Amino acid sequence: MEVRKCCGCGKTHPLTLFGVSGYYTTADGTRKMNRRKECNSCRQFKRNGGRPSKPKVSPSQTLVKVKGKTYKQCSTCQESKKLEAFNKDKNALTGYAHYCRNCASERRRKDYATRPETRIVKRAWDANNKAKVRAQEKIRHQRYYAKPEVKARRAEWLKRWKLENAEKLVTGSKKRAKEMTEAYVKHLLCAGAGGKHIPKSRWPEIPQELIEVKRVHLMLKRAVKQLEENK
Repeated sequence: MEVRKCCGCGKTHPLTLFGVSGYYTTADGTRKMNRRKECNSCRQFKRNGGRPSKPKVSPSQTLVKVKGKTYKQCSTCQESKKLEAFNKDKNALTGYAHYCRNCASERRRKDYATRPETRIVKRAWDANNKAKVRAQEKIRHQRYYAKPEVKARRAEWLKRWKLENAEKLVTGSKKRAKEMTEAYVKHLLCAGAGGKHIPKSRWPEIPQELIEVKRVHLMLKRAVKQLEENK
């Protein structure tokens, strides 16, 4: 948990107890936030003219554990749901949004219904900034798939899928080898280079000319093999 020392009371509090003063974007496209130097209690103390204010903690800002599972109340529908039903929010005390995903979707639908120009403006901006949108989506995907729990879940799914679709894998491999697709040629050039397996994420950039040369080499090898078999 990130903490910060308040310049008003001098105490150390969690970073979520400091209000957001603004946002900025780093060179790699990451959007970060600037926090205030005074905690929320000290700022409220100043606004009240030197009188301390009572802490306001609603049920949506607390977590409740029942039989080993953590629940949280939605501030909109007032229902207690598991944490999986809420989006993450760094500004909230609990680290999760005050309302669940279903209520968030309903709020967005109502907002678009009352203000259709919002969607039109967003679509126009996305159409005029396709490179930026694609770069932001790529960064979000990289962050998501870099999480250990996501990697473990994907590896487990891939292992289960291969066991259930063994025949499909063999058929697809034979089809790619017969057609000598670009993916098949790249696999031959990179996957087993030097007798050592190299994962696809570490494959180097291969020029198209080298791919064509390798494809012609494969065609010649297959032709020679077929001639030897026909003798």
